[in-house]
Amino acid sequence: MTKLDADVIVVGGGPAGSSTAWFLAQAGLDVLVVDRAKFPRDKPCSEYMSPQAARILDAMGALDLVESAGAEKLTGMTITSPAGTTVRGDFLGEHGYRGYRDHGLALRRTLLDEILLRRAQAGGARVSEGVKVTDVAREPDGRVCGVQITDVEKGSRQLHSRLVIGADGLRSVIGRRLGLIKNGWPRRIALVSHYRGIEGMSEVGEIHLESDGYSGVANVGGGITNAAIVVPASRSAE
Repeated sequence: MTKLDADVIVVGGGPAGSSTAWFLAQAGLDVLVVDRAKFPRDKPCSEYMSPQAARILDAMGALDLVESAGAEKLTGMTITSPAGTTVRGDFLGEHGYRGYRDHGLALRRTLLDEILLRRAQAGGARVSEGVKVTDVAREPDGRVCGVQITDVEKGSRQLHSRLVIGADGLRSVIGRRLGLIKNGWPRRIALVSHYRGIEGMSEVGEIHLESDGYSGVANVGGGITNAAIVVPASRSAE
């Protein structure tokens, strides 16, 4: 029998991977998180969290950490149509559908991901940073039994586990190797920028719709405003 390096290997140390690792470690499993980056690291993202996300953060004991890191409160969103019509939606509190609190949060991923990954470690998960997953490892019968990795210190090798969880994002290596994600040119592209000194912002985020894309802005703490735009890849030259 192949010697196991962990009960569960989680590929990706972002919010999905870190929270999954925390809950599994709390259930008594030996969990190893691997990520090609070394944290803290940035990540293109609109950086908004719905009120429901606070339920998970709270369960992990991370909600106070996120708020003390300077997360901005978001009480709702305004949505503007291509024709210029604007509607506003406010988040509901506990009395509302699936409500947990009456506001969401916005925080830079550089800070959020670091907090959650360290929280996973504190909860019992092991973390290996700077480790690139290149493929899944398989038994002779084709069953996935771990991952193939490469790192600077030890080169290429396999790590074995009972379960592999792919939390490695849009271009997931795990998803592609299992045929769940097809390679191809992206149909849309997203651009994200941070700005300082933007006036007129409030606790309400903004989404502006176009016929073939959208943009959004919101404060994400520390005097920084996140501005994101999603457009068809055909418009990338613009």
